[in-house]
Amino acid sequence: MSIIDMHIHTKYSWCSYTEIHELLSNLSLLNIDGIVITDHDEINGAKIAQKYAQEKYDVKVFLGIEVSTLEGHLLAYGIEEKLPLGLRAIDAINEIRNKGGVVVAPHPFRNALTSLGDMVYTLGNTLDGIEINAMDSRTAKDQARSAAQQLDLAMIGGSDAHCLKSVGRSATKFEIYVETIDDIVDAIRKKQCQPYVSF
Repeated sequence: MSIIDMHIHTKYSWCSYTEIHELLSNLSLLNIDGIVITDHDEINGAKIAQKYAQEKYDVKVFLGIEVSTLEGHLLAYGIEEKLPLGLRAIDAINEIRNKGGVVVAPHPFRNALTSLGDMVYTLGNTLDGIEINAMDSRTAKDQARSAAQQLDLAMIGGSDAHCLKSVGRSATKFEIYVETIDDIVDAIRKKQCQPYVSF
């Protein structure tokens, strides 16, 4: 079993000030086994963090991306390149899946322009999962859980941390021991994961 915070931002996202070294040095204090850095439309922060995690810190860091689409944001796991900006959600999903990745709808019912809302029902099983996000209201979490159940999608937990104090507030419990991003991708596809979050 592994517990991974699947949604972390660093200073490489326009909306976060979290420094890589500060983030990595604090991970050992948390009750989680690793993190996925999912900066907005950017992978450099995750790559730098992976390098330092291997060289200096005894922590697991995986690469993900929060992809901006015309209809809202998507979380991509299992790809290592940025997508073009300005794609429709379905086109971004197809590109991620064609590259071997999985796609999760983050904070889908948060009252924000970046959330997909009811479009998750339109996208249906082109998605692989739905995030239950620590930053959301109880109502938004309940709506996300209901959508995942109705669509038979995996559920993951993520903190959507933009600062250090939020890291690990919500995470995903995997039924397997996670060593690689491929383990995460495979577990999401098989629904061998569940949100580890306080409601």
